[in-house]
Amino acid sequence: MGKIIAALCLLTALLTLVACTKTGTTTPTPIPSPTPESSSEESNSSPSREPVTVEEILTPKEEITLLNEKQIAFTYTILPENADDPSVSVSVEDETIARYEQGVLYALSAGQTKIILASNDGGCTKQVSLTVLPYTSVKELQAEEPSAQIDLGDSTYVKITVLPLEATDKTLTFSSSDPQVFTVNKEGKIKTVGLGTGVLSVGCADGVELTIEVSVVPHENHRMGPWEVAFEPTCAEVGMRIRYCEICGSEKYDYEAIEKTEHAYGEVEVLVPATREKNGSGKQTCGGCGDVKELVLRDTEGMRAEGKLGPDIEFALYEDGILYVRGSGQFYSWSTQRPNPLKGLTGIQKAVIGEGILLISDYSFEGCTELTSLQLPDSLQMIGTRAFYGCKSLTLTEERLPRDLQFVGGAAFAGCKSIRALILGDAFVGCGQSAFEGCTGLTDLTLSKKIESLGSRAFAGCTALEKVTFLEGSALTELPSDLFLGCTSLKEIVLPDTIHTVGKEAFSGCTALERVVFGKALVFVNTDAFAGCTALKQAVYPESKDYFDTHVAIEEGNGALEGCLVFGLDGQ
Repeated sequence: MGKIIAALCLLTALLTLVACTKTGTTTPTPIPSPTPESSSEESNSSPSREPVTVEEILTPKEEITLLNEKQIAFTYTILPENADDPSVSVSVEDETIARYEQGVLYALSAGQTKIILASNDGGCTKQVSLTVLPYTSVKELQAEEPSAQIDLGDSTYVKITVLPLEATDKTLTFSSSDPQVFTVNKEGKIKTVGLGTGVLSVGCADGVELTIEVSVVPHENHRMGPWEVAFEPTCAEVGMRIRYCEICGSEKYDYEAIEKTEHAYGEVEVLVPATREKNGSGKQTCGGCGDVKELVLRDTEGMRAEGKLGPDIEFALYEDGILYVRGSGQFYSWSTQRPNPLKGLTGIQKAVIGEGILLISDYSFEGCTELTSLQLPDSLQMIGTRAFYGCKSLTLTEERLPRDLQFVGGAAFAGCKSIRALILGDAFVGCGQSAFEGCTGLTDLTLSKKIESLGSRAFAGCTALEKVTFLEGSALTELPSDLFLGCTSLKEIVLPDTIHTVGKEAFSGCTALERVVFGKALVFVNTDAFAGCTALKQAVYPESKDYFDTHVAIEEGNGALEGCLVFGLDGQ
């Protein structure tokens, strides 16, 4: 046996020596032999998996408002749904205001705080704003009497007191246990139906309830008959009906009113006859009570169209093509929300604007190409932008514009080729750009002494214009650019003493212009103010010699009077 052990030890030593020789080391490293158990575990193991944590907590709302003493269910959702630990802790930052318990949020006092949600795996947090509004709940409902006895056929109310008196929601609900005995409406009015006893239930939004026993008893054993009219209603007073007991004939004590009848108005009495230009008036009298109804009368014979142009302004178009505008105040401002009823209305040949109209708004008659005659009231104060733009056949019934007219908007009469003469009244203070541009039939123009400003190109292209008169005492200080551009029939212009500036190309292209007289206030004549005025023979400046010394640019022309023969008062 000893020999066998010695042989085994020798064999082991030899094997160790051989292994060290092959690896180049002198220190042997023992290698444990795998056991059957460890070998099996290594062969069955799989790669390790990353943990799935909560990435987001979702709530239905980011802000919650709750009445004090109320409660709501509070829910949330986590993402991803396959998180290893889906649990979330929910807490309220200020627990004196609210508390959270098992999915329910309870309001404790008024105030603002936050609901804090945090995943237990530490991966995500979320905050929701919470506002608790003051609320005092109903604690008790009290009835004036614990029970009620009502005569059959009667109606009554049961007085209910809500406590505390400062309760927030005092709305009550009513119901009857037996509608065959009595019914109750939402205001708490009890109406008897039949004999017997039932229970009136009263409730509120806070869950507090009250019950009252209601007994319906015979009304002294009366048997009420059908309703009878006590007195008939009229258009002035209500009527009344009543019913009696069929046994004893006594009256029932709750009468019923009968509503008034409609007035019976008679024929229309004309007070002021209606005309096309002005509405009339009339009245109707009720034959029952004498009530008088006032009427506005209109001339509708031959009327083709009608409508509203302002809050107190109406129009009517008749078959003969005459449009009458009646009323007072201002036209509406037209827009897509309030379209102009005259737009697209064909057949308007004459427009008669009645007294009382103060303003004709922008674009009101634009495009009425068939309009040939226009009558304006003295009450008119303003005509809006493009109000009569493109009415090429338009003439004015009077040469003078209305007495109270103060301003004409831009292009208001542009392209109205048939206007012959124009007098801007004493109240007129100005007009917008191109106000009368292209009025090729205009021959005579008189400008009010109150005019303060004229828009550029106001009379440009008025090729028939021969005479322009500035009334004495004019307030105008400047002629704007292109004012009389292309007025090829204008031969002479005498400017008032108040004009100190003549704008660029103000008289450019006035090929018939022969003589210009400047006023004493003249300071500056802009470039090309008289360009192309090939017939200009005389330009009369202020008499003062100092003027020429100071205003060399005017004397030398500087392009303003280019190509023109210029003379002073002495012809030098």
